[in-house]
Parts: sequence; structure tokens; C-alpha cells
Amino acid sequence: MTEKAIPVVINVTLISIYLADGITKFLQKYSNYNFLIYPSRIVKVLMVLLAVIFGFFIFRRSPRSLQSIYGLLFILFSVFLFNNVYYGTDFNYFLKYSCFLFFAPLFFLDVDDVFWKKNVVNTMKSLVYINFFFIIYGLLTDVQLYKTYHSRFGYNGLLLTAMQSTYFYISSIVLAIKIKDKTFLLVSLISSLFVGTKILLGFLFFAGIYVVFSKLKKRKTRLRALISLTSIFTAISLMFFYQKTFKEIIETEGFLTALSSTRNGLLSTTWNRLVRNQF
Repeated sequence: MTEKAIPVVINVTLISIYLADGITKFLQKYSNYNFLIYPSRIVKVLMVLLAVIFGFFIFRRSPRSLQSIYGLLFILFSVFLFNNVYYGTDFNYFLKYSCFLFFAPLFFLDVDDVFWKKNVVNTMKSLVYINFFFIIYGLLTDVQLYKTYHSRFGYNGLLLTAMQSTYFYISSIVLAIKIKDKTFLLVSLISSLFVGTKILLGFLFFAGIYVVFSKLKKRKTRLRALISLTSIFTAISLMFFYQKTFKEIIETEGFLTALSSTRNGLLSTTWNRLVRNQF
């Protein structure tokens, strides 16, 4: 019963998140009404509750990989509570940085199982293909609704945030590799490049290095592949950081600040405040 319930729940959750994100993104960009809570937040809170219930009832019977994931979720929740007590951060931050772990079961699918394929794999493929259409449409029309950012390159279709888009496409790439679907993999890779996040770009580079060393046995072939991969990565990175937004940050605050999207300054400020207040 549990084996059949889990893929159905994941299936419904994936569809609900995508639809809620699309509606929320539209409301945020085109509605003047100040909503107390958006649909995407409601769905993600329910997703957290489902994950907690799932973990509570079958934690001991779940694979070690899933136990590790719940352990990471517990650590993130502890960090959230600490920040909430000392700095007043809200629940949105926990949802933002833990969302990937709710997609994590996709990494442990028994992809040969027909029930999994019907309820999860096919749903994920459909969402990737649908979102690819919106990404290309946004690229051709320059409609703000389909952009990842306001001030720099990036198109994530109806996905709501850059962080969530990164999680979504890392999951889809891993899943495409597991089921050996070339079309699904190609669409996921192209979409990832259009999303425009640095994490996705880095993931593609290191995933490429892993494939080179794990699949290519001949030294010359491996060397050529590494050179090609490094050249492509360097070219894309140069185009990435040549954008106006990053050029201004590099000129005024340095490359590290541009690379971390100003998070290094936030980390330094938080650390100094923590040391000053607690020690």
C-alpha cells in the first residue's frame, strides 16, 4: 500500500507545485491586490506537512538514503529555528532552502517499476516539456512573466524562483539519465542553460566531468572531452559575467561578490553580528 501511495503523492505534489507556482508568478507580476498568502506557499506548506507525516510513520522502514535526507531536513529546520529566535527570519527561508530535499525521492526511484513510471516519471517529463515551451516563448517574446530575473538573463517559464528552478532541473537531469531518455535529457539540459543560475551552470560542468571520468576509458578521448567541456564552460561563464549587472558588481565590489550574488557580504555581516551579540 505504501509503495503505491508514495508515487501518487509525489505525482500530485509535482503537478500542484507547478500550477501553484504559475498562478503565483502571474499574480505577483500582474495583480495589484496584496495577497496575504499566495497559492505556492499554501502548497509548499502542505508538502512539508506530508513529508513530516511520511517520515514519522515509515522512517525506520525507509532506505538509508531517505533517512539521510530526513536528517538533513532536521538540520535545516534546526538552523531555521536558530535564525528565527535570534534574527527573526520567517518560514519562507526554510521552504526556500529545503525544497530540493522534497524532490529528493526522485533520485531513488525504481525507474523500472511501471507504477512509478506512470505516476512520477511521465509527470516529470510532461512538466519539463511544458515548461520548455514557456521558456522558448519567453525567450522569443521577452515577456517578463517567463523570466528568472528582472535585471539579467534567465528564463524559467512558469517556475516561481531561481532556487526552485535549479532544484527542478537538477532533478530532471538525474532522472533523465536514470531512465536513459535522450530527448528528456536534451530538453532538460537546454532548459537548464536558459534558466541562468550559476548553480545550474556549475552542476552541468561537474556532472560533465563525472561522466567523462566514469564513462570514457581511453585517455586521448577523455582528454579531448575535458578540453571541450572546459572550453564550453569557460565561454558560457564569460558570457554570463559579461552581463551588465555582473559587470557593475565586479567593478564596484569584486568578482567574489558577483560570484556569490552578494551573499559573501551577508555572511560576513551575519557572522560579525553573531560574534558581537553572543560572544
